[in-house]
Formats: sequence, C-alpha cells, structure tokens
Amino acid sequence: MKDSFRLYPELVLMDATYKLTNVGMPLYVLLCVGPNGESAIVCIFLTVAEDTATLATALEKFKERNDQWPSIDCYDRQRHG
Repeated sequence: MKDSFRLYPELVLMDATYKLTNVGMPLYVLLCVGPNGESAIVCIFLTVAEDTATLATALEKFKERNDQWPSIDCYDRQRHG
C-alpha cells in the first residue's frame, strides 16, 4: 500500500461501501491512480460515525503515516466551476 502511494500520490479517490459487515459499519477505501489508469488500494478503514470529525481523524492518521500526502491534487469545485 505505501509503495503504491509513494509512486503515485497525485490522485487519490475515496469511496465507502455500506452494510458490508454484520454491524453495518461503512468501509472506506482510498485508491491511488497511476499514470496508465491502474489503481491500487492505499488505505482502508471502518468508521462508526460518518461525521466530519471522524473522517478528518481517519485522514489525519493516513497523513501521519504517508509523507507523500502533500502531493495529492485536491479538486476544488468552487475554484474550477
């Protein structure tokens, strides 16, 4: 996981799958996408709550463990229309 993110940190996608577990917790998956369109899982996490604070904490933990995180290119809809 770390090697894939280290190689291709520019584009990371996040998605959640619901009711995958018997307790109904959402499973979040972060994927990085390489230059040829191939993807690799770089992080997975389960959450009890889906609020801003919980997701921010999970992403902060990801950032703590991956020094390439500043290379992620965030798309801003307000800036780009």
